[in-house]
Amino acid sequence: MKTNFSRLAYLLVLAFLTVAPLSAQDHFDYSITEENSDYLFGNVYVEDLKNEIDLYTLDDKTITVDYYEARDVEYTVQEVLAAYMLAMGLGLGFGEGDTSYCLHATVFLRLAMFTTAALYGGIGLLYDGQSTDFLTQSLFGITGYLLMYSALTKYREVFLIYGLRALYGFGTQDVENSVKFDITQFSISAMLGFMFMLSPQWAIMLYTPLITYLSFKQEYDGNESKDNSTFFNINKNAVVLFSLVYTFGAMRDRQIIEQ
Repeated sequence: MKTNFSRLAYLLVLAFLTVAPLSAQDHFDYSITEENSDYLFGNVYVEDLKNEIDLYTLDDKTITVDYYEARDVEYTVQEVLAAYMLAMGLGLGFGEGDTSYCLHATVFLRLAMFTTAALYGGIGLLYDGQSTDFLTQSLFGITGYLLMYSALTKYREVFLIYGLRALYGFGTQDVENSVKFDITQFSISAMLGFMFMLSPQWAIMLYTPLITYLSFKQEYDGNESKDNSTFFNINKNAVVLFSLVYTFGAMRDRQIIEQ
């Protein structure tokens, strides 16, 4: 009897040791499946939610509002450069015993668009002053521009400026406070500079003449003298022009993306 009882107890223990690991394994597999199910469900939920809120439509254009992707948008030149621009500023130039300065205002009109550039024409007014050890000169002029704005950066915030400027002006030249000439000049200059976008409406331009053809005439007491010359402005007290630019008719509002 005792032997039969021992055998029965032995069989019960053996059955328990066999079934318990299998039950634990089933429970473990169920937990893993449940966690994976929750994880997959979370992915599906987030993905569905992203599909619901990721895209918005504005002015017939689809704009992503994803936090990181929104900061990786490559704007077209047409979206950055406005149809019209007003530039106002001053210019300064210093040489050996020479000081040049000017005040200017110019209205620019966009004439043509290219893949990474835009062509502008401009017309403006200028006051130019120059003083040396022996003369003082004042000149009022009308300027005309034909400039190309070429994008240098991925986000179209820096542009290379190059092109031509024509200037017709008249004024006076006072030599050693004794003789005052009436002067007239016409010039064509090759211009080079940069424009930096500060916001969708504001920008700063820095540009200067590199090479200039100048036709200069002096008149005094019925006599006149003329001089025609071509020179590099780098060695001729070149004036660097600084302009604060306000843009009209820009096609994009960067603040929508940056918010």
